[in-house]
Amino acid sequence: MRQASALLLLPFLITSLAAAENERTRFRWIDPAGETAGVGLATRRAESLEAAVVTGPPVEIEVRRQVSGATTRVTRRVYGKDVNGRRRALETVVEEIRELEGGGYDATRTVSRADLGGGMRAVERQTQRAVPEGEGFEVTFRSLAPGPSGALEERERVRQSERRDGEAVEIDRLRYQPDLSGKWSVVERRVSQSTESEGETRTGEQLYRYDVNNRLRLERQVEAREWKVDGGESRMEAEIFNADLDGKLRFAGRVQQSRRELGEGREEITETREEGNPAAPGEGVRVVRKLVERSAPAGAEGTRRVLEVQEPSPNGGMRVTHTQETVETR
Repeated sequence: MRQASALLLLPFLITSLAAAENERTRFRWIDPAGETAGVGLATRRAESLEAAVVTGPPVEIEVRRQVSGATTRVTRRVYGKDVNGRRRALETVVEEIRELEGGGYDATRTVSRADLGGGMRAVERQTQRAVPEGEGFEVTFRSLAPGPSGALEERERVRQSERRDGEAVEIDRLRYQPDLSGKWSVVERRVSQSTESEGETRTGEQLYRYDVNNRLRLERQVEAREWKVDGGESRMEAEIFNADLDGKLRFAGRVQQSRRELGEGREEITETREEGNPAAPGEGVRVVRKLVERSAPAGAEGTRRVLEVQEPSPNGGMRVTHTQETVETR
């Protein structure tokens, strides 16, 4: 198995807009291809709206959360419409999250999608286990998908180490994938650190991948800050830098997010993504995507969220390209 090189790093992690109440964070799934975030230790990371988007035509999503003792069961059903305009189940996701004695979590997630016969077929199963170790946590994530025989086969692994160093939370994450012979190797490494001072969080992350010479090479760096303005609105701004062929970091884009409380349990989150134009690098960055999510209470124990995706239109403005509605009950 390929071993990651020893590196001296001072990276950063995008962290949340809300202050954590203690050292522990609420459970979250690792995104193998995404940025690091604390599973066992609170890194207070702002969650991107992009991760919630279900691609394709407008959809409706129903989420039911049930808690029994130390186990939480979350069932998420995604509905669309068939060619006749009738409501049709597209996907079901079932999560079982169990809190372990002494801290940590043990979780499974099964994703099933509609097949041609109208039934639901399992297309992915994920497992994640976080256990305390020393001053932090060790997290193991595995993803399985159907192989040629139809049986589930392991396709991806992630090992994440979380440590607290003074006021900082440091994360070191390795992602593994098998080659054609079945041998597992490290395909990327992400390392991050989160610190907070005087009400402002300065954060970021460095991503390394192997080059043609089998050496870890810096590919991307994210630098961000988060703060609150008068009135309680929370904001985050992250700048993204990509490495060129010579290894020099060059500004590639920006993500901005704001979160506003509207009263009576209502909330609005706006996320804007800016990127450079590859065809005209001298023009600077431009808005390529805007996401707006509005949430409000739905009944005594429910929440309704409407997510809207906007993209540039030919006339220079922004047009809505996707909408989805989620109703969550407890």
